[in-house]
Amino acid sequence: MRDNSRVPDEPVPIGLREPLAGMQALSIVFPGAILGFFILGGFGAAVSNLSEGHLAQAGIAGLVTAAFSAVLARYVYDFTPQRAWLDGSGLAVERGGRRRHCNLATAETIKLSYTMPPLTRGYSHAVPVLRARQCRSGRAVRLVLRGDDLRIMPASDLLLLAEAIESGPAPAPRAPKVCRRLRKLAEKPEPLSALDWSFRTDPGGTRTARK
Repeated sequence: MRDNSRVPDEPVPIGLREPLAGMQALSIVFPGAILGFFILGGFGAAVSNLSEGHLAQAGIAGLVTAAFSAVLARYVYDFTPQRAWLDGSGLAVERGGRRRHCNLATAETIKLSYTMPPLTRGYSHAVPVLRARQCRSGRAVRLVLRGDDLRIMPASDLLLLAEAIESGPAPAPRAPKVCRRLRKLAEKPEPLSALDWSFRTDPGGTRTARK
């Protein structure tokens, strides 16, 4: 068991802190709408072929519809906005109007998985998902480790989760591996901003564009 001095005494928001708006919200809604359009089109084609007696074509259209439906279901599951708080070692996650809670220090099961890759350009990486279950008969708490920019959450949040997991006397079997992974993710450097080479091509800022 580690020193739990870093474990927050007051509830601390984890991950997304503000509602999605503007282009961020559109980047989630637009791909979902496109998938829905394909599902409706495939369903209409299946019904039309079935009514005309084209069973083979109806079967193919039905399979395509089922495939897109599965992708949409997973997309909604992974990208529905969530709110999460860490109160001591207790993690609460609110998603779709439902809230689930798990004490990470005493959870029986803790593991990491990944979301499906985003379908919008600019958000090209899958994000880790923390899953914790208090007991085998209980419901799992699922926290997508996504921050306000829809990429992985800040390093400070990842470290808080690791400290909360390790604060108990007997962490879950996979807990040490999960904590090592969380700390490794927290150590990744922030992406560098684009370099400005204008000082090389126009040191004094005196050049004007040619007409």
